[in-house]
Amino acid sequence: MRLWLSTCFLVLLVAAAAADEPTQTPKRIELPRAGLSLRLASGWTFDAHAGPLAVLTKGDARITIERVNPAPDDVEVALASEVDTLKANHEGLAPMRARPFPLFGAEAGATTQYEHDGVLHLLGLFRAVDGRVVRIHAATPRVKQPLVREAGGILRSLDLTPYRHPGRHVEWSATPWTIDLPEGWSTHRQADGVVRLGADPKVEPYIRVRKAKEGEAIDDATRNRGWVVELAGDDAARKALAPVMATFRTGAQAGPRAALPRDRFPRSDSPRVRFELPAGYTVARPTSRMRVVDLVLDREQQLVAAVFFFGRGQGGSVADNIKRWKGQLEPAEELPEEYVVEGEGVKSTVLDMEGTQPGAGEDAELQRMLAAVIEVEGGPLFVKVVAPAEALRPHVKAFRAWLQSLRLAGAAAAK
Repeated sequence: MRLWLSTCFLVLLVAAAAADEPTQTPKRIELPRAGLSLRLASGWTFDAHAGPLAVLTKGDARITIERVNPAPDDVEVALASEVDTLKANHEGLAPMRARPFPLFGAEAGATTQYEHDGVLHLLGLFRAVDGRVVRIHAATPRVKQPLVREAGGILRSLDLTPYRHPGRHVEWSATPWTIDLPEGWSTHRQADGVVRLGADPKVEPYIRVRKAKEGEAIDDATRNRGWVVELAGDDAARKALAPVMATFRTGAQAGPRAALPRDRFPRSDSPRVRFELPAGYTVARPTSRMRVVDLVLDREQQLVAAVFFFGRGQGGSVADNIKRWKGQLEPAEELPEEYVVEGEGVKSTVLDMEGTQPGAGEDAELQRMLAAVIEVEGGPLFVKVVAPAEALRPHVKAFRAWLQSLRLAGAAAAK
């Protein structure tokens, strides 16, 4: 396995923009062809033409994101092999320590952190929900703590959820543009800022995208807000590539993300649990970083059960959470009810209760709460939904069935 030495991550990066036009990077960068998005901190630049999926730099700090081919079967074993090689080649490395890293759109991940020659390194391998494996390496000088914090923020913002249009290339510049590329095509940015796109963008035929020159009278330049799209090649190539050229659009139109998996939690640090969704249920991107997924019971009625994960061993005991949840409603006579649901390597303690919000008055609408502490290796997880009782009652059995379907991935494989 190829080893990235720390020194090659400290080389200065040529700016992604042309020398005479600094890139004004938006806060959120989306790269459908790489299957990732990230939030860029102020002053950082990035390059998506340098070979890896993305290279980000600011001063002496550098983050490299690349695809691993072939993808290893087990990212933890693969990372351990890289760590052994590092230790063999670098005497006096500060002790390495594994650390969980919450990357959305990844079903598994392994990371290690170490120091060498005054530089802090974070090295990680992550398996995306579509099977891709991505290597991330961040190197920042220890003495520059603001850069360390900024790099950490960028890494935490990474999302490996694939896109519905994986061939769409998004060029982030002062005036972004997109084009849908055939499979196997790549891009090349020239020193003058011209971008070539093709099976081999250095050899004809290829598509060339450039800024229109001042006063240049070209229809394409007017239609494409100052961009000129040209073809380098013969008439046959022009005819064959015309459909590709026709997909050129100005603006950062990355398109929607692909649907999340329906049988697992799409965050790298969450317990490796598998499940089966009841009929009519879907999963959605969470609205909070404390959640691993939103379980949508009924989209029309906006019934959503939030699935939380605060870290291994975090979030409080079963008894403490049940007690706290009971205090959030003034219970009706028949409920609350507590029961346990067990699966393969999973134990869920459930609270089912109806009541009104404390202090809401006699005319307050009756609410129902379904909540559970899910005890599992690497957990616990927590799930909770509160909604009008009449709307939630039809979902009690399906909610319980979903809990019964939970199982450890390893337990499922061994069965």
